Amino acid sequence: MEDKSRLSVQNILLFFCLFGFLSLSFITCFNTMRLHRLEKEVKDLKETMAVMTMDYSRISPPRTKRDIESTEDVENLNVHKPLIFDNKRYPNLKGLSVTYMPARKSFIGSYPLNNPDRIPNHSVTLKPSVQENTAGPDYTVLNDGYAGTRKRNRQRLETLDEKHPRTGRIKPLPTIHFSGDTSRYVYGTHENFNGNGHLRHLQRTFIDWKANNWVEKTGMSSHFNLENGHLTIREPGIYFIYAQIYYLDEHDQIGYRVYKNDDTILQCTVFSNTSRRTMKGNTCYTAGAEYLAENDKISLGDLSDGRYSLFEPGKSFFGVIKLGDVRARV
Repeated sequence: MEDKSRLSVQNILLFFCLFGFLSLSFITCFNTMRLHRLEKEVKDLKETMAVMTMDYSRISPPRTKRDIESTEDVENLNVHKPLIFDNKRYPNLKGLSVTYMPARKSFIGSYPLNNPDRIPNHSVTLKPSVQENTAGPDYTVLNDGYAGTRKRNRQRLETLDEKHPRTGRIKPLPTIHFSGDTSRYVYGTHENFNGNGHLRHLQRTFIDWKANNWVEKTGMSSHFNLENGHLTIREPGIYFIYAQIYYLDEHDQIGYRVYKNDDTILQCTVFSNTSRRTMKGNTCYTAGAEYLAENDKISLGDLSDGRYSLFEPGKSFFGVIKLGDVRARV
């Protein structure tokens, strides 16, 4: 039994070895045939390229140097020799070829350049009188280039101001901006000042204003006058009015009004309900457009007495911007 099993195992191993040998031989033969085929294709391709590649030097005849002296150009060159400039004096005219052509006027003007005394060494601005130039001699080099001065066409702008019609420039519109200022208060000396811009106004009208630095530099201060918190308008027109007060107070209701003379034109109110008295910070901003006549006065007044606010630049401010001129109907 054992001999039979051993014999069967040997037969199986022998079979696999023989199968592997035959497979390897078949693959080797296949690759060899494929390699020969590729070599043949490469050889055919090289022969095809060799046929397509042509030696053009055999087809085209060799070039021969042209005999210049035997051509008619030499005769023309001798005729035009007086027109050739001295290269030392005019190096930029080296290689200039002159052809036979009658002189004619261009649509701008002609410059006969064959005269050394009339060759311009700089750009010339052509005037209408140049267009009437007469023709020069028969052999003339024409310069039709226009080297004029460039002019920028600017759009003419009109202003709304009737005093300066069609001036070509935009007239600056009167504008002014005020910020809260507490520089005249001293902490410990003034009871209504707690330092760091924290101020309680003794009256309802806000009077502690200071114009920004650019107002004086741009000359805008000449259009307005501020006195005791009242801004006087010197030029009539439509104005954009804006204002903001930064409140830092314990009261629940705060706000202010913007007055035109004695009439209210804008109002801002903030209400915050709290269970106990605590310091609260709120900004109150309002803005609008209004017609202001000459000598009209703009002012800001608090709704109640004894409210604290932060009067510092960027926190409490107001200003007016003129939008344009208009006539009010009486």
